[in-house]
Amino acid sequence: IVMRNGVVEYESWAKGFHPGQLLPVRSFTKTLSSLLIGIAVGEGRIGSIDDPVSQYLAEWRDDPRGRITIRQFLTMSSGLAGLDRTRDGGPQGLVVQLTDGADVHQAALAFPKVAEPDTVFGLNQVDSQILGMVVERATGRPFAAYLSEKLWRPIGAGPATLNVDARGQARTLCCMRSALSDWLRVGQLIAQQGRWNGVQVVPAAYVAELVKPSKINPYKGLHLWVGWRPGTPEARDPGGRLLQMPASRPYLADDMVYLMGGGFMSTWISPSRNLVILRWGFEPPKELGWDHSMIPNLLLEDLLSR
Repeated sequence: IVMRNGVVEYESWAKGFHPGQLLPVRSFTKTLSSLLIGIAVGEGRIGSIDDPVSQYLAEWRDDPRGRITIRQFLTMSSGLAGLDRTRDGGPQGLVVQLTDGADVHQAALAFPKVAEPDTVFGLNQVDSQILGMVVERATGRPFAAYLSEKLWRPIGAGPATLNVDARGQARTLCCMRSALSDWLRVGQLIAQQGRWNGVQVVPAAYVAELVKPSKINPYKGLHLWVGWRPGTPEARDPGGRLLQMPASRPYLADDMVYLMGGGFMSTWISPSRNLVILRWGFEPPKELGWDHSMIPNLLLEDLLSR
């Protein structure tokens, strides 16, 4: 689906899928916690994203993990154990308990610290869950209620469901179901520096921080991916692991940012072009590979040639 200047100019649906259908958007869900953090900062419920999380999570008040800042969770540089370190343990293992267990909060609080913050980058599901808990503790509201009142309804988004545990606690790390058009709205909100129909939904100063490259990974902002920009090299960690989505060349819009979920489902956003592009689907066959800049660059080549 392609939206420019707030208007859908093109959409194509595979057989069996249609507009308005509630579809799982996987890790798109993570960005909601970041936007709600920004709203809570604007309301004074959170002092700063540089606050240590112990100010909001009483369980970690006397725990070294409590000194990790909200920003470090937002940039996925918290130093908590990642999925590669927590796969053991079968059904009682931390990953299974985080994604499918009866108490997602208890599971998140059990993840150990394995590195100093701001020394490693990792796609850690637990970082996103901790952020959702911070939102709830800071606002005194269930995540779903605060999301609905402060973000989802103000941008005109429709019915949606969050994945919850047996206690009804939201899993803020993954797997919301919603209409894809609502993620175009989220993209447009970011493109418009947090404004929607003349109302500042997310503070503009926070949106400016949202899209900035982080200290450890220049391709990650505050729970939002930052596009590979012209003239910048690929980013890899000391072990050679790519720190960005695979792309054959930089994006033609140097302000490109995007949400990304499993299967390379993506919402690309270029504020300067007032352009939002959404691709939902399953992961392509491995033999075909995946080029994350190809779809937006095809469109941008045409726009730039006019």
